[in-house]
Amino acid sequence: MNFNNGFDDIYLIEQDVDINELSLQYEEVQKVKWASKEEIFSMIDSGEFIPYYQSLIQLFFDARKKYGAINERECTL
Repeated sequence: MNFNNGFDDIYLIEQDVDINELSLQYEEVQKVKWASKEEIFSMIDSGEFIPYYQSLIQLFFDARKKYGAINERECTL
């Protein structure tokens, strides 16, 4: 995902992770925390988070629950 000041790589992974055990690139990462969808919306509104459209954040949360773009019941590929 590109924007004027850089780009974002987005990964959706279901796994228990201890944030304190992550190896972060401190010159690239400002802050890390777990947040609910509503908390992310609030951070966007307050300017603490990249100003994504709420529909994109909603898509990420839906994809996490396997409500992605393809209806597997109707997919014949």
